Amino acid sequence: MAITWTPHPATLSRRAPNRAFLARQRLLERAPVPTHAVIEHLTGLQAQAPQAPYVGLWTRIRDFAPDDLSVQLLDRSAVRLILMRSTVHLVTADDCLWLRPTVQSSVDRAVGPRGWRKLEGAEPAELAATGRAWLDEAPRSAAELNELLGER
Repeated sequence: MAITWTPHPATLSRRAPNRAFLARQRLLERAPVPTHAVIEHLTGLQAQAPQAPYVGLWTRIRDFAPDDLSVQLLDRSAVRLILMRSTVHLVTADDCLWLRPTVQSSVDRAVGPRGWRKLEGAEPAELAATGRAWLDEAPRSAAELNELLGER
């Protein structure tokens, strides 16, 4: 005798989890919401390439103005930095304050001894303070920071 499974009426369809995921990611429709609100809602938008967050926000926000994000990056209310899975993400400054310390040990393991060997003789706290000072002077790309570090 074959047993047939009949889903209970409260069982989710195969499509329901997909729709829920897309809705949670704000990918079902482009809504008229502020850029900062979307960044905050997502708690991390992939930003490996500098243009990626612009595309990611355009797919979620009706009438997205790229200058909105540019202004937030310049005034530092939004930041791009290494976070989850040791990849670059765009987050609000407020989220950065709790996310970065949360993932710091993971980032340290990803850099590993090989990365620190390249900085032989450098004191990590001093290096961090110097990096903060460079970034306080002006927004800088990773290439600019590498050049300054090489000179130092």
